[in-house]
Amino acid sequence: LAEDDDSLGWAFGNLGLDYSALSWLRFNYTLGADYSNDERLEGAPLDGTGPTAGGRVTEGTIVNFSVDHNLTGTADWRLSDNFAGSVTLGQNLNVRNNRQFSVVGGALEEPQPYRLANTVNRDLPIDVQTNIHNESYFGQATFDIANQLFLTGAVRNDGSSTFGANNRRAWFQPRKPEYEMHV
Repeated sequence: LAEDDDSLGWAFGNLGLDYSALSWLRFNYTLGADYSNDERLEGAPLDGTGPTAGGRVTEGTIVNFSVDHNLTGTADWRLSDNFAGSVTLGQNLNVRNNRQFSVVGGALEEPQPYRLANTVNRDLPIDVQTNIHNESYFGQATFDIANQLFLTGAVRNDGSSTFGANNRRAWFQPRKPEYEMHV
């Protein structure tokens, strides 16, 4: 009989802090993390057919880890009953790591145990790791004119380890200014 053994672990959480420094100034901070680990061992018996003929053992591990940090500061202002708005500045940092490791062993020496050490042949291992680091800075301004016309403008600068080596940062802005009119 074939045998499968697996172990799965997962942990996640976040922390959020809100601070009002002044009646018109507030800060928000969020830190989150996510971790998962998946370990697998699969065994096929000596009397297997097709690709498992002679017995086979597959062992693998997948590990994912990510951390995300967001910090924003918002200042609200009012010059008069007919003209007010806000300015928000922020930063986001994000790290994502993934590792995959897998080995297949064929031709069991003995019927048991299903372990790589009990195989005659082993395929080349698959060992892949990715580490992605992102860093963003952003700003947004809003204007409220007479409680009838609302304008919003934003800009963002992102940096990433996945961008080209000579162009690690890029500017992004909305396709068009946003506005809303109430009559």
